[in-house]
Amino acid sequence: MGVRMRVATSEYLYGFQLEVGPFEADGGSGRPRYLSSDPAAGAAFAPAAGGNAFGTPATYVLNNPPTLASVGASDITSTASGLVELGRLTLGVVGSAVVEVTARIHLNPMPYP
Repeated sequence: MGVRMRVATSEYLYGFQLEVGPFEADGGSGRPRYLSSDPAAGAAFAPAAGGNAFGTPATYVLNNPPTLASVGASDITSTASGLVELGRLTLGVVGSAVVEVTARIHLNPMPYP
């Protein structure tokens, strides 16, 4: 899935953290039932390149735990504004069902100087 954020045109995006999940887990083992952030299951993150991409490539945490994916970056010199491309997150599919993917977004927008 493409990861992008819309920032007010009167602000710059200086930092962000995106947490996707938690994904439903098996009660006994704690392993994900349908979606996983484990690279062995096919999960990956590729930072955006070109276009209106955030200036600093995002760092990401996958498989810690496998029921959550975390992506973030900060750059106090950023001039990113409007629709900002952050990258592409791929989740591993480990089961079959209709699932809801939830996320929490933490932004650090700052007004133009």
